[in-house]
Amino acid sequence: MSQEAAAADDPSLLREPPSSVVGPGLVPRDGGRPPLWEDLGLDGTRKAAFAWQTFRSRGEFLEMHALLAYGRRRSDWVREIIGLAGMVGELVIVVMEAESEKAQLVVSAPDPTALGYAWRRRSLRFFAEGQSNYLIITGHLLANLVLRVLALHPCFCLPEPLAKKLHLTDTEFVPFSDHREAWLSGNRTACRVMAVIARRYALPEVSALVSELGVRQLDPRWQRLEEHRGGQYHRWRTESAGIAAFDRQPSLATRLLTLGERVGFPRAEPFLDGERVVDDAAAVSRSALEALGERLQPMLDRLEPAIWAFRS
Repeated sequence: MSQEAAAADDPSLLREPPSSVVGPGLVPRDGGRPPLWEDLGLDGTRKAAFAWQTFRSRGEFLEMHALLAYGRRRSDWVREIIGLAGMVGELVIVVMEAESEKAQLVVSAPDPTALGYAWRRRSLRFFAEGQSNYLIITGHLLANLVLRVLALHPCFCLPEPLAKKLHLTDTEFVPFSDHREAWLSGNRTACRVMAVIARRYALPEVSALVSELGVRQLDPRWQRLEEHRGGQYHRWRTESAGIAAFDRQPSLATRLLTLGERVGFPRAEPFLDGERVVDDAAAVSRSALEALGERLQPMLDRLEPAIWAFRS
């Protein structure tokens, strides 16, 4: 039974994380229900994510409307836009489920001396970094969705200088292509290029949609997410808390030896950087989720008017 169908019998289900409906979740629980969306401060984001999936559920009607309005080739772009909208809704819900798991991990292991503290902290980091990945994917999907809205213009083309900036080619940028050069990266460069294209169209509905994309992309919380994820993938990745890890900073014994002082057998020092890196991962993904959640509904409100703005 889908969550929507189950909610017809019990409306309270829509107030709870989907994991509480489809399964018990991944984190061991001490009893009771997982926190509600309101408890997590995410009820607005939940409503917006479900609204994106509701938009996708209207796909057959929108596709027929697009076929009549735009003809076969351009209506294929609308089909792809509808699919991308459903993906956005699903990814946001999964990120929210992970936030529920994080909240329960924080509550269940507040004491570093408690049994299981190390693995709970690693689990917290796992969920946080999984959130970061899914949030970045969502940002890419939204950028590609907007680009496909721009492609609905009857004279749409990608001039070579703009295509080069986006790493796209006109020959590969066609509906339902899986080619790398049909999909752009959702970054500030992409937002700037699409803003240039939207200004050429001089259609307020389209400009409003592109502007919404830029607002989220330029949000400091989102930029911090991109920086954090880049560090995890390409730079020093500190080990998590709860273990005697190797730190980048020299130990006290090493510092004393450098100064020419005698030292005894060194004792293990607290690995404070491991605590920080886990807390940072959890905070960055949470704040980026809030940044995205604030723009989801405004962007959806502008999506459908932009889709139909190209009708002659």
